[in-house]
Amino acid sequence: MIFTSPIFLLFFLPFLLFCYFIVDRKVKNYILLIFSLLFYIWGEGRAVNIMLIAITVNYLLGMAIENTNGIYRKIILIVGVITNLSILGFYKYFDFAVTNFNLALVRFDYPEIPFEKVLLPLGISFYTFQNISYILDVYRSEIKAQYNWVKYTLYVTFFAHLVAGPVVRYSHISAEIDSRETNYILFYEGIKRLIIGLGKKILIANPVGYVAEAVFDTHSESGFLVYWVGIICYAIQIYFDFSGYSDMAIGMARMLGFFFHENFNMPYLATSVTDFWRRWHISLSTWFRDYVYIPLGGNRGGKIDQLKNIFIVFLLTGLWHGASWNFILWGVIHGIFMVIERVWLLKKLEKIPVIFSRVYLLTFILITWILFNAKDIHAAGDYLFKMFDLSSIGNLSLLTLVDTQVKIALIVGVLMSFGLHIKVWNKLKEQLNNTALYAFQSAFYISVLILCIIFVSIESYNPFIYFRF
Repeated sequence: MIFTSPIFLLFFLPFLLFCYFIVDRKVKNYILLIFSLLFYIWGEGRAVNIMLIAITVNYLLGMAIENTNGIYRKIILIVGVITNLSILGFYKYFDFAVTNFNLALVRFDYPEIPFEKVLLPLGISFYTFQNISYILDVYRSEIKAQYNWVKYTLYVTFFAHLVAGPVVRYSHISAEIDSRETNYILFYEGIKRLIIGLGKKILIANPVGYVAEAVFDTHSESGFLVYWVGIICYAIQIYFDFSGYSDMAIGMARMLGFFFHENFNMPYLATSVTDFWRRWHISLSTWFRDYVYIPLGGNRGGKIDQLKNIFIVFLLTGLWHGASWNFILWGVIHGIFMVIERVWLLKKLEKIPVIFSRVYLLTFILITWILFNAKDIHAAGDYLFKMFDLSSIGNLSLLTLVDTQVKIALIVGVLMSFGLHIKVWNKLKEQLNNTALYAFQSAFYISVLILCIIFVSIESYNPFIYFRF
């Protein structure tokens, strides 16, 4: 979708870059804004008005907060936060709330409430959080309000991070919105990062994702081995799908003179759930830390308050990911384990060999990923039961989907997940001189790009998991 479509790679992005680099510095923001709006209209044309209204409201709120003192300043902030959450709540959770309310009515023999489904605007979870962080930072006097509507709108709508993150804060790129440097070195580094992201998505996430989807959708009595293969494929898919998207966003931003913070740091090398959340979707976990956990009191109160705050954060993290009991339960389980680790388990994990703590973490992550991908809690429970039903080998026909392409993607995905590609690269740098290293590097990136273009052109399976959040 979008970033990996032939239209984007072969027409939209090259035309944007051409226009961006031929115009005067003063016009670059307008070029980026126009192309970013066109990008969003291409992906979600009907919802662009919702996004622009939310942007304008927060733009006005930021100025109002900065120019108000005392209790009125706080009132404006509260109104702003409630407004943002109300917009997100209506579009993301209205259907979920009414559906569950109707289930309760039916249980007590009352008629259901008729309603039409609300379409979820693309990227609303991400740009809502950006708007909230902006007005909160202005309220805290950590940043100055932006008085130029074009610049603020560009911050929110910048196509590189608009539809699936990372969650970019205004303070991270405010200076670059005003003035940024572009040069051949940054452009080259950005292209390399973009190609790595494309490779992760198209050459690794897509092949294993096709197998994961087939296994999760099966209604046959497959053996436990099939379900383990399915969840391992999904774990590789969701990591390389989302980290690949983040790499593409970081790469394209760098080509244009912006520097986004890293969003992943080898999460499957974590040794605890706590460590995992320092490495996975870093922009989201730090957002919840700074704008929910710390305002709730963080670790400033007693131990009970701290544990309560941790649990609330992960309950909300689960709810942020989707209007489904699956995501709520996923967040609750992560919250419970974070609390358990904080109380006593972290000290135990520090005393055992690293391999065992990583096995603990990976087992936990694989099991909880089931909730992320299953259609409902019943399907998740059924999948989990079949994973551990070792008494029956069952039907292994689905394993025929694990062809050579999938096997290669799995092997490369596992090796990269554990950072072995970094060790290989460091070894090459030791063995090759600069000229040979540059030639090898160029050949590698060109080969990956060509393969990506070929596969994008011939494959129809190309979802982005985080687009639905």
